[in-house]
Amino acid sequence: MTEITVSGMSSADIPAVSKLERLCFSDPWSSEAISTLVLSPERSDSFRQLTFAAHIGSRLAGYAIVYLVAGEGQLERIAASPEFRRMGVGKALLGAVMDEMRELGAGRITLEVRESNAAARALYESSGFVTDGIRRRFYRDPTEDAVLMSAEIK
Repeated sequence: MTEITVSGMSSADIPAVSKLERLCFSDPWSSEAISTLVLSPERSDSFRQLTFAAHIGSRLAGYAIVYLVAGEGQLERIAASPEFRRMGVGKALLGAVMDEMRELGAGRITLEVRESNAAARALYESSGFVTDGIRRRFYRDPTEDAVLMSAEIK
């Protein structure tokens, strides 16, 4: 079994996260935006930005970005490198996110996912997420509906 370690992102992760962002998303966040999240994340009484990196050995296998807003988590990004998919990277990242949200007192976490992304939807459902609705034509390049999902954090 491959050992996956999950921790907060560090500055050393930024180049690999930026590369993976461009590989996995049709609307990638810029390297500068990722750097800002990692190096000087916003924090206030009602808002926090959290970043997670999953490594297999010394290689970045995936990452997650989540916001905590007024006691509720919003999963903004989660991605696993194609070479490490189906190895538990997404599950490990999602578990770390849920654990951190629980520790910070969040009662719920929400996300949206492309309707066609069956693998991600299956991961979320296996982790206790349920479908709350559809946001029509939410995604671009290509245009596609978003499935809105949430999970109670216990």
